[in-house]
Amino acid sequence: MLAFGEAFDLPVDLRYVRGFGGGLGQGRCLCGAVNGAAVFLGLLLSEERGADEARGGGRDHQRHSRVDQAIQRLESLFKGRYRANCCKWLTRKIEWGTPAHLEHCVSLTGETAKMLLRVLQEEADPALAAGPSDRSAR
Repeated sequence: MLAFGEAFDLPVDLRYVRGFGGGLGQGRCLCGAVNGAAVFLGLLLSEERGADEARGGGRDHQRHSRVDQAIQRLESLFKGRYRANCCKWLTRKIEWGTPAHLEHCVSLTGETAKMLLRVLQEEADPALAAGPSDRSAR
């Protein structure tokens, strides 16, 4: 979160995401790396609340849909690689709290960051999501 916040000039206060570790408060549910990436997609792809209200509208459904689609794409990439997004399943072969556990989570976080970059690149150029064969037809 800090690295992406710095790269995209977004303020990140780790207090907001501190509870994501260990699958939401050590509950071993949704992987904190996926959760953090979803928060970052929301920060980057959503308009500020005031911008919607200044236009006289409530929620910007098109922008909200864009965020949802980006998060779904991230989730698809993550599950495509790891088959699940649940900490309990992702760490099932590793003793919790050991150096191997930390190393595994750091690796997952790094791979999730790469997936996040891919989703952001696809947002910037939708042809990237189509795959190489479809791009060559452009």
